[in-house]
Amino acid sequence: MIKYNSIGELYEEKIVAGTPIIVLKDEYKSKIFSYYQELIKNEIGLELTCLNDEINIHSQNILDNKQLLKYLEQQYIEANEYYLKLSRIIPVIFHSDYKTEKEQNESTFYSLIISEVSEKIMETGTIPETEEFDILAEWLELELYYARKQYFKKKIEYYTLNPITNNFIKNPYPLVFKNFESVVKFKNILYGLNALDENGKIGGRGFRAKANAIFSHDKSLGQSQYEKKLFMPNVTIKIFTDFLNTEFEAGIEYNPNYKLSVGSKHINIVKRYYS
Repeated sequence: MIKYNSIGELYEEKIVAGTPIIVLKDEYKSKIFSYYQELIKNEIGLELTCLNDEINIHSQNILDNKQLLKYLEQQYIEANEYYLKLSRIIPVIFHSDYKTEKEQNESTFYSLIISEVSEKIMETGTIPETEEFDILAEWLELELYYARKQYFKKKIEYYTLNPITNNFIKNPYPLVFKNFESVVKFKNILYGLNALDENGKIGGRGFRAKANAIFSHDKSLGQSQYEKKLFMPNVTIKIFTDFLNTEFEAGIEYNPNYKLSVGSKHINIVKRYYS
C-alpha cells in the first residue's frame, strides 16, 4: 500500500493558463499507477496458476494432442469473446493497443487511469482499491482476460508442434500403469476394439472381455519385453478391476474367486497393438 500521512500531501497547486489548480504530484501519480500494476500482476499470476491446474485436470481424460488442442481452442475463443465484450469505460481497442504497443501507448493509458483516480481520491479522501472503483475493476478484468487469451494462444502454438509428454500430464493411475502414455495406449486399444464410444465411455458389447484381453496379454510378456508393457509389474486382478470401475464405471463386482473372461479372438487383435 502507498504510505502517506494525509491526502493533502499527495497534491500540489499548479498554475494552468493563469489559473491555480490542485493536481496529484508526479511522484504519487507514478507510485499509484505502479501500485495498481503490481496488484494486477499478482492477480494474473494467480489466474495463470489456476489455468495450469485446470489443464492438468482436464488432460487426465484426453488421449492425444488433437483432443487437447480442441479444448484449448475452445477456451481461447471463449476468453477472446468475453474480452471483446468487456468495454464499458475503457475501450477494448484502447486496452489492446496499450498491451501490444506498450511503450507507444502507455503514457495515454496512464493519463486516463490517473485522471480518473485523482478525481476519486479528491472525492473520497482515500486511494481506492481495484474492486472499489469501476474503472480499476474493469482494468483488472481486461488484464485478466487478455492474459487468459494470450495464455491459451501460446499453448495452442506449442502443442500444435509438440506432443503431450509426462512432464505436462501426470499419470492418474501410478499403481496400475507405468506412465501416462501407457494409459493413453490402453484406451487407444479399447477404441480400436470398439469398446469405447466417442466420449470415452463403454460402448457396444464385450467391453470387459476386451479390457481383460489387454491386461492378460500384457501380463504374459516377459521381462525382456518390459518396454512394451503398459502395466506395473505388481498389478493384481483386483487393482485392475478397481481401475475399470473407477475410470469406466464398469460395474464389476470383484471377489477372491473372480476370474478374467477373455475371448481368444480379442487376444489375437490385441497382440497387433504390441508388435
